[in-house]
Amino acid sequence: MTIGSEEAKVSKENEINYVQNMSKVLAVDEIEVRRALLNKPWNVPRASRYFLDFGQILQLLPPVPARVLDLGVGPGWTSIFLARCGYVMLGLDIAPDMVRIAADNVPPGLSVNFSCCDYEADLPAEGFDAVLIYDALHHATDEGAVIRNAYKALREGGMFITAEPGAGHSVQPGSLEAARKFGTTEKDMEFERQQPLMRKAGFREVRQYLRLSELPLVPVNTDAAAEQLAQFSGLVVQTTQRGLTSVIVAVK
Repeated sequence: MTIGSEEAKVSKENEINYVQNMSKVLAVDEIEVRRALLNKPWNVPRASRYFLDFGQILQLLPPVPARVLDLGVGPGWTSIFLARCGYVMLGLDIAPDMVRIAADNVPPGLSVNFSCCDYEADLPAEGFDAVLIYDALHHATDEGAVIRNAYKALREGGMFITAEPGAGHSVQPGSLEAARKFGTTEKDMEFERQQPLMRKAGFREVRQYLRLSELPLVPVNTDAAAEQLAQFSGLVVQTTQRGLTSVIVAVK
């Protein structure tokens, strides 16, 4: 689902000026905003979920030293994480300030490149082995354009991986607050929304996986085994039938 041209223009401007907007809305100096972004993901409550997600993503990516295009990278930690694992990384973001923060975030001696680019416009068509979007597709004004661009950027047989919020995300209190405060786009981005767009773009195979960071931590001793099984079964139902967040792999 795309949004109106004027609304899209405003949303993009808010994404481009995200650091300044955060500073203004939160009434803190831009230096403090920058410091917080440089420390992501180590300084956030969801850190454990981020690391679980990336353990799963590492299992799905092609082996190193595959070339990976990382879209909507923000402060760049996703690209840096994968570069440290041996991947050849190019990270893109629409916000110049974010690209500068990402570049400053690179440890000495690590090779990873960042560039400013709107992922709804043309992407580098360099035959990447994989394209990754981690919790950034739901900010797109035209997610179909992003998916088409990801397809064009891949080599034949390359894979497109997304990890996105599912049904109901757009009306969650945190999403509504973010949209109100910072003017960003917040959409549901469940499998049923992404799959048809991926097929239309030309992907020959689209696979949906449970997002393992959603698995409850329940003891598996004898007394709790039945509860663990019930919760796992419930996660399958929530993911496949009710549009809960999931990880998607599309193959070109």
